[in-house]
Amino acid sequence: MVIWFRSLLRRSIRMRLTITLCVGLGVMLAAIFVSFDYVIGAETFGRFDAGLETQARAIAAILADAPRDITTGAVDPLNAQLQREIRTDFFQVWDGNGKSLQKSDSCGADNLRQPKKFEARDTTFYNARLPDGLLGRAVALRLNLPEHSYAQPLTIVVSEQREEIDDLERYAHYALLIGIVLALLMTTALAAIAVQRGLHPLERFGASAALLTPQNLTTDFDLAAMPQELAPVARTLNDAFARLLAAVERERGFARAVAHELRTPLAVMRTVTEHSLSHSESDSARKSLTTLLTTVDGMTRSVDGLLSLVRYEAGLDQIEEEPVELGGLITSQLGLLQQRIGARHLRILSSVPKEAWVLSDTALLERIVANLLVNAVDYAEQDSDLFISIDNTETADSNVASLEFRNAAPSLTEQDLQHFGERYWRKNDENETIPHGGLGLALTRALAAALGVELEFALHGGYLCARITQLKAIAFIHAQSDANQES
Repeated sequence: MVIWFRSLLRRSIRMRLTITLCVGLGVMLAAIFVSFDYVIGAETFGRFDAGLETQARAIAAILADAPRDITTGAVDPLNAQLQREIRTDFFQVWDGNGKSLQKSDSCGADNLRQPKKFEARDTTFYNARLPDGLLGRAVALRLNLPEHSYAQPLTIVVSEQREEIDDLERYAHYALLIGIVLALLMTTALAAIAVQRGLHPLERFGASAALLTPQNLTTDFDLAAMPQELAPVARTLNDAFARLLAAVERERGFARAVAHELRTPLAVMRTVTEHSLSHSESDSARKSLTTLLTTVDGMTRSVDGLLSLVRYEAGLDQIEEEPVELGGLITSQLGLLQQRIGARHLRILSSVPKEAWVLSDTALLERIVANLLVNAVDYAEQDSDLFISIDNTETADSNVASLEFRNAAPSLTEQDLQHFGERYWRKNDENETIPHGGLGLALTRALAAALGVELEFALHGGYLCARITQLKAIAFIHAQSDANQES
């Protein structure tokens, strides 16, 4: 529980500040409650005890002026004087032998309780049960009158009911406790509001930081509108992003420059190679020229892919959504790959609706489908099946479509999937029979991100599944019979 609470505090600054303020205010208010309770109790009972002691001293003064023999029966005038002048509920006087000399009429046949011991030299205060059964507060006073005939010292006890004071103290406790609880609730609400308002600059700071994307690193934080605590952080981030933007622009500029500079010599090489190939009669020369032409084609695709990747990552090309029919798009791409499919003896098994319309950018989606399909054809096992399927999921809030390519890839592992999308990564670098530049999947991921769709790769039973999801479906028209088509 403690570990979970600490973890919660670490995850949320708002929670940490609010709880710290509330706990601090709670401790402070609890200390105030205890202090007030002590002061009120001490003051109330101090005044009450002072009144009792005054009455006890008055009785002592009356006894000092009384005749020497004040035993019961001979001192009716004294008793009458005590009853008349002493304004207290109960009083009683004992001699040194414990014999009761005088007591108030309210005591009846019972006696007041004496203290077990005197805390001070001649006066002590204590709580005691009264003859009427109620709880009372009492003071006991020791008095020496050597000129009198009774045993010394005299003990005078004066007591009054304390229930009214207890009720008053209880009401004060309730009022104070209610006030403390209300104050704690109000301060907790104020603390939450203060923390919320205090964190507004940080939230605005986070919102500004969220606007920063690889395509937009030019957002500057407004230092004038930030508190002085956040200004150094914002200034540092502004400088860091400025340096990062400059580095990214240099990299993009270099990539564009290199790609543009390479396109012309590659085009020349291709033209010369094709011309030489058409006029060559030697088999060895034709074979070498064919290999060179394949290499030039691969380099050209790498350069084109690099240029496209730079443009889409820089946000230079905009998305233009329009209805696209996936079935026709796949059919046209398969037609362009018929020679490769036949050379590798692949069997295309498709589960595609008669018409599958989605809303997307035609050029970008065509490039994604072409890249995934070329990879599936070129890297599939010889004489194997290549599966193509289109599905859609319709709910009350959305209608999304998915497109999947599945080809045999027994040599791939789960660790290899983590590298899919990395530039220039290939499973087998020594394999020169497949003319890929290593930018296809990187470009495909960039295009998928630009379209707002998800690209997923998974291995199932020795087959690599490349799946495009979150396509915006418009309409699906299914044939009367859903038989697999083979080509």
